Amino acid sequence: MVKKLVDTQPKQVLLLAPDLLGQSLSTQLSSDNPYFQVTCSPNSLKKHPSLIIWSLESLESSTFINNELRLLKSKWFPSPILLLLPSKLTNKSID
Repeated sequence: MVKKLVDTQPKQVLLLAPDLLGQSLSTQLSSDNPYFQVTCSPNSLKKHPSLIIWSLESLESSTFINNELRLLKSKWFPSPILLLLPSKLTNKSID
């Protein structure tokens, strides 16, 4: 007989976003699915996050974004990272 091990612990999501947007998204994500614990502060995490959501306000420097992504990947590996991009993208805004 084979038993399946099911993780019944809530999944923690780290949300990196500006204050108002972060609070709004956190509330929406948490209320839509109580199985998620969404936090905007890495210090509030009780374990490694299951997902990192990073909301970018602008794309002023692709070098900065690449560097930050590398740091996030190395610090939170193997957690996947979801980027939320600004609605208006222009060629001028990227290096």
